[in-house]
Amino acid sequence: MKKVSELFSARARNPWEVANMRNGSAGFRIPEYQRAYDWSRENIHRLMTDIFTGFERLSEGTGANTFTFLGTLILVKDKKQEPEFQGRSYSIVDGQQRLTTLTLLACVLIERLRILRQDLPDLKSKTIEWLEIETNSIEFALASCIRGTQLVQHDNVSYPFPRIVRHQDYRGDSVGTEELKSEISIFQTKFVEFIRSKELEFLAPDLGNTREANKILTNFQDIQQFCKDLNDPKWFEKNDCQFLEANKFPHRGYRNLWKKAHDVLENDNELSKAISEILQSEEIHNFYRTLMLAAYFCNCVAVTTVITDDEDAAFDIFDALNTTGEPLTALETLKPHVINAAKSRDHGYSGSDCEIAFNSIDDIMANNFPETKQKQDEAKHLVITFALYLEGRKISLNLNAQRTQLLRLFNNSKTIENGPTKFMNALASVSEYRCNYWTPNNIGEINKYHNNQIDAELVKLLCSLISATKTNLTLPILARYWIVGKERTDFTDYIKVIKAITAFLTIRRAATGTTDGIDTCFRDIMEDKTSNNKFGLCTGLKFENQILSVSELKSALVSKLESRKVKYKDKDEWIKHVIDTPIYTHSQPIVRFMLLCASHNTAPDKDNPGLLTREGIPPSDNRSYLDYKFWNGEDYKTVEHVAPNSDKPEGWNNEIYSNSRIRNTLGNLVLLPVKENNAVGKASWKKKNLFYTALTDETMKKRKSALESAKRQGLRFHAKTEELILNGKRLSMLDGIRDVENWDKEFIEKRTHRLASLAWDTLRPWLD
Repeated sequence: MKKVSELFSARARNPWEVANMRNGSAGFRIPEYQRAYDWSRENIHRLMTDIFTGFERLSEGTGANTFTFLGTLILVKDKKQEPEFQGRSYSIVDGQQRLTTLTLLACVLIERLRILRQDLPDLKSKTIEWLEIETNSIEFALASCIRGTQLVQHDNVSYPFPRIVRHQDYRGDSVGTEELKSEISIFQTKFVEFIRSKELEFLAPDLGNTREANKILTNFQDIQQFCKDLNDPKWFEKNDCQFLEANKFPHRGYRNLWKKAHDVLENDNELSKAISEILQSEEIHNFYRTLMLAAYFCNCVAVTTVITDDEDAAFDIFDALNTTGEPLTALETLKPHVINAAKSRDHGYSGSDCEIAFNSIDDIMANNFPETKQKQDEAKHLVITFALYLEGRKISLNLNAQRTQLLRLFNNSKTIENGPTKFMNALASVSEYRCNYWTPNNIGEINKYHNNQIDAELVKLLCSLISATKTNLTLPILARYWIVGKERTDFTDYIKVIKAITAFLTIRRAATGTTDGIDTCFRDIMEDKTSNNKFGLCTGLKFENQILSVSELKSALVSKLESRKVKYKDKDEWIKHVIDTPIYTHSQPIVRFMLLCASHNTAPDKDNPGLLTREGIPPSDNRSYLDYKFWNGEDYKTVEHVAPNSDKPEGWNNEIYSNSRIRNTLGNLVLLPVKENNAVGKASWKKKNLFYTALTDETMKKRKSALESAKRQGLRFHAKTEELILNGKRLSMLDGIRDVENWDKEFIEKRTHRLASLAWDTLRPWLD
């Protein structure tokens, strides 16, 4: 057993010390499983303000609070990579985002010093000589953060190399033996050419149009602006930072930054005189402040470097130490295992189905979840969905557990023929399904899978509802049928399944209000058949499980509706529960969908004013409300209480307010556009009745007549409300409400019963 001291070494280092490990021969390699460089503008802003804050604190002392600590850099000694590289290669397990950004900052500081240096005024010869030597020393230290040199033994000469490369790069000991393809290695190589030139400004190279290329160039430009802002007091005021005034330049903390002063100046007294001369020249302040920042960067920005030769230990250390960085997701730590599994086969990883699948997932993450937190959250939920899809068991959101469990699932796949390929294809498909059917911004992507426009619009509506209710555990069920449908290019069964799932979800939620127990129902359907309550829809670890037929799935859902816990065996029993459920307080998305279902292909019931009916009503495009355009459009966007949702408003029946449950049941709710909803929220029924009358009148003439009638009765609307009434779209879903004489408790219960009945008649057949 190894001693703890043999597992790893750790120490705090500034950027110059990191670059100069192993006598300057250290090169850092970003492994294939690492995410692309993607630090956001917020990350850059936080880094720079942290550095500026520590830099200004040097004017108050030289304690620990003057250093800028940037977390941990965890490195693993490479053993086999880059065979022609004569330096010491380290794989970065954690810290590549910070290290890459620090490298960009070193580049910006070199360029900024060159630009400011050209405008230095005439000073005494010793001051100028000191600044020249100090600047050259600091620029050399900054340059070492960007490029290193290796001793080429056969020629006894040195050859430069970029400090940071990615997995596709190979550093060599000559032009003929190196292969630099990544955006970051090309950027550094071009900047080294700039260092050797006499140019003042760096012309950034064309890195292509990848996300990483754009991030490198955008962040470089942002850091350039930050370094310009260093000399702008107004920027510091806006960003709640303390500007470094010139009168603080002589402070001991800043004097300690100078390493070459006594090579030119004989003693501290002469250094004081040189600084005094600098203080008298405002033109030199910007340069001197920037030079001090560069010295601060090289000496007082710190990372804790942890070095080991055991990658597993590196991940364990990372999990234990990481507090400020962005942890690798379970997908990212799975990647090297997938690569190794593919390499052990005849054709290797490059160009394999496993690589194609992983690239697909990476593209989905980069294009649809651009911010780091978004990406991490989606990765976690993808792993949960996939584990249920594969094994029927839910795993936690805990990152360590996810890494362990995902690797376990993958290792099981290696025991069957083409298992890793099946595993990765399934994972990529689940990711695709989540992205396009679950993410609201991507809902339009559904059209590319469904040729029938009516089917596509219905699927978009149902997916939007499920997403709005955050019913995540439906996803493995839906993904199971969708993936089969995609393979067969026939989504008929999938559409039947999503309708059945939606019916089950809505019927249960409308009666119970809460989500209590519903997730267990969905887990039972996915889980292997270990008891009578489990249905085994998961694929199984070896992809051996046959998919349930649609009728089998529907039977499973019906059995959950008819269980002892809920007991919704028939329509009348279910409606009794709906009448007593204050559904508005539990789920407004369910309310919206229930009202769409209840109003679908109906017309006002002439025998029961204010109610709807389907008897004798043929289907009509104008009243076919089960369509995504009604869910997504503005006409029926918000849920409105008819009797206001407040305590005993004036002009309303007291019985409605004897129990808050009554006014929050389905019968007291309608759908309105946002503006109309806000227009008469707390008005009396008499005034609201006129409002609904105007909103359902078909002509402008009739709407004006309704307003005039209101005025004759002493009722007046605000000018904006009148404009809404006259110019708004006719809201056919409100037809019949104008015919209600008294909106009271009795009518609300009667309307709840009718709406629930109509919704049941729409939804329950989806489970047959």
